[in-house]
Amino acid sequence: MAAAGAPARRTARVRARIAESLSQGDTYGALQSALATVARARTQADAVGTAMACGAELAAAGAYKEASELVKTALKGATPMEEAVRESLAGAMQSLCEGAGLSSAPPAAGVHLLDAVDCAIEAAAGQRAARAEDDAVPRLHRCGAEVARATGQITAAHEHYIRACCPDRYSGFLVSWSSACKPSERGLLLVRACLQMLAMGNLRDPVRCLQALEARRVVPSESAALAAAEAGAARAAAPAEDSLDDPAGCDEGQVRCGGIVWKGARLSLLNLLRILFRVCACGKAAADVWAEVRARYSPLLDGEGAAGVDDGEIGRLVDISAARFLR
Repeated sequence: MAAAGAPARRTARVRARIAESLSQGDTYGALQSALATVARARTQADAVGTAMACGAELAAAGAYKEASELVKTALKGATPMEEAVRESLAGAMQSLCEGAGLSSAPPAAGVHLLDAVDCAIEAAAGQRAARAEDDAVPRLHRCGAEVARATGQITAAHEHYIRACCPDRYSGFLVSWSSACKPSERGLLLVRACLQMLAMGNLRDPVRCLQALEARRVVPSESAALAAAEAGAARAAAPAEDSLDDPAGCDEGQVRCGGIVWKGARLSLLNLLRILFRVCACGKAAADVWAEVRARYSPLLDGEGAAGVDDGEIGRLVDISAARFLR
């Protein structure tokens, strides 16, 4: 029993020393105390657990760079990572980031903490093939996405969200992000995000993401008054960050999805995305059907400035996605 409690007592002592150093403004001394304790740890679980606990103390005090350095040092020494350590890592990282006060932190705080999250993802992934039920790495990506989002690193947030397996959160982020785009870019952003997940071999999450976006859809065949009422109710119920456009009804031949009015080529692109989801779900049996559909949509995907994307990125993502599921 005494031996089992020794790591906890060491962690408590070093946290007390860290608190004393931080009270004197000595972040360097606090970091060195933590590093020395991690170096003396006898097990990988003890080293990583101490680093995460002390890192949380440093981050909560605003010593983001020192917290990141401590965590990265411990994780780089945890190779290969033991399964028990790997399974507990996401929860510890989430606690560290949640206690870091990111809502009022400087932008550099997010950079440092994301560096630590990326190191944790690399350590947790290692050479190990992910199982379908494995949630450790997606949870770390979720943590990275929230850190990046809280500190205004939109591109980094997107890169983590597409790997985080949280389509509901991701759809809200996409609508919020698209509000900063030009109107002509908004639909493309949402379609591109779904296609990027699909191109990675993930069919479940882009389908759920589109379903979440379609919860904001206004059906044009309804009366204008009813459409406006439904859109207004949806906007009132949604978080403020997810509001986008004025909730006006749509004209015939248009739909509203994700707070965006889709019409013309953009509406065709949205319809193609739905067809692609169904085709991918069927696998190789739908290859011939997809060949006909792809030929029909060729002017949209392969034309000059296809769907408003000059480099044909949407068309390439569509083809990569189809190839993953149909071969």
